[in-house]
Amino acid sequence: MMKFYNTPLLNRLMLAAISGALVFPVSFLDKLNLKIYADISLIDVVIGLIFAILVMIPFQKRKNLLKSTLLVIASIVIYTSMVRLAVTNYNLFSLNLNHELAVTVSGGLGALLTGIAVQFLAPLRYRKTVYPLLIILGLIAGYIFSLTIDSSSSLINSIGFIVWQVVVCLSIFISKR
Repeated sequence: MMKFYNTPLLNRLMLAAISGALVFPVSFLDKLNLKIYADISLIDVVIGLIFAILVMIPFQKRKNLLKSTLLVIASIVIYTSMVRLAVTNYNLFSLNLNHELAVTVSGGLGALLTGIAVQFLAPLRYRKTVYPLLIILGLIAGYIFSLTIDSSSSLINSIGFIVWQVVVCLSIFISKR
């Protein structure tokens, strides 16, 4: 049985890929059109929950229910916020970016926010290179995500999720002290 906390890199990347792949079956919840609160849908909560459990929480050194709960909340808030900003093309900040650029920027910003959440809630000590690494790789993964997100196939959409989640997991792992 694979240990959950302090797992080796290969196991973490496998968990991140599984987390991204689970978007495919979870995407069928979208047909229910269930809103949890305001613009937060059930699918947003489930995707954020899965990412936190499989990618963020394993960065803790020991089990801690409070920190795990905070990581789940952070994951849901980050995911929902990045989706909203991408969907509105960052119009909230009067930027009105094109769709591809908005998704790419959300990839970089989401990676950065995820790294910060893990740093303070897991907690982890990072090398100085973590933030540039998260932003650059997050932007690259965000761009790949932007190429897959408009597909009519949920399976192809999940490729973008897999790439982004693996990249973020890898960035955090190789940057920790």
